[in-house]
Amino acid sequence: MRWVGPATVLTVTTPVAVAAATLAAAALFNPVRRRVQHRVDRQFNRTRYDADKIIAAFAAGLQDAIDLDAVQAALLGAAHQALEPEHASVWIRQYGLSHERDRRSLV
Repeated sequence: MRWVGPATVLTVTTPVAVAAATLAAAALFNPVRRRVQHRVDRQFNRTRYDADKIIAAFAAGLQDAIDLDAVQAALLGAAHQALEPEHASVWIRQYGLSHERDRRSLV
């Protein structure tokens, strides 16, 4: 029986072996990455921020909204939920008026 040391195992250079080693390393690293990401998110209070959920909720609210004030409120609500700004405002241009703008804000 021949002895196989660590140097012998790590010198495999076939494309299949390289691909398999890369996939194995990624599979082993992914749980560690998720745990670290969760801790960072919790540290910076980003656990509530999930862009996909916020956009889906905003889009669902827009499907039935025909009132401009309702759209404005939904947009400001989504921005506040995602970014937690101190102040947010929406500027809506009124078509037909050349230089006037309607400023709507939520403090």
